[in-house]
Amino acid sequence: MDQEQSQFERKRLIEEYGLLFEMEGAPRMVGRIIGYLMLSPSALVSSAELTEALQVTKGAISTTSRLLIQMELIERVNVIGDRRDYFRLKQRPWSHSFKRELHLYSAYRRIAEQGLQLMEDCTPDRKEALQEMYELYTFFENEFPALISRWEATWTKQRNSKKR
Repeated sequence: MDQEQSQFERKRLIEEYGLLFEMEGAPRMVGRIIGYLMLSPSALVSSAELTEALQVTKGAISTTSRLLIQMELIERVNVIGDRRDYFRLKQRPWSHSFKRELHLYSAYRRIAEQGLQLMEDCTPDRKEALQEMYELYTFFENEFPALISRWEATWTKQRNSKKR
C-alpha cells in the first residue's frame, strides 16, 4: 500500500472509530480522538495536532479530551519546556474501561433494588422490568470480576509468550 492509500485508510478508520463510539451513545468525537491516538505513530499527540488532523475546533478537542480523561481512556501529559497540551492513551485503556463498567453494574443493581423496595406492594407483572434489571446486574456484578481476571491472565500470558 502506498503512502497516499495508507493515509486515506487511516482517516477512514479514524472515522469508523467515531461511528462505533457514537453507536454506543458517546459523542462521535470521542471515537475519532481514540482512533487517532491508537493509530498515531507517536505515543504523544498535541491538542494542536488533533485539531488539525481531525479538522475541528480547539474547544471540541478540549471538551472531548476532558471526557476521555474522565472515562480513563487517555491522559494529559506535560512535556518539559513545552506549554502545549499532549495526550496519550492510558496504559491498557480497554481494561480500565471494562473495570469501570463494574461500578456501573453495582449502581444499576442498587437502584433496581431500591425501586423493588418502593414497589413491594405491587403485582409481580408491575415489578418485572425492575426484577429483571436487578437480577441481570446482580449477575454481572458477580460474574464480571472473574471475567476480568481471566482476561488479565490471558493478556499476561500472551505478552509473555511474545517476548520470548
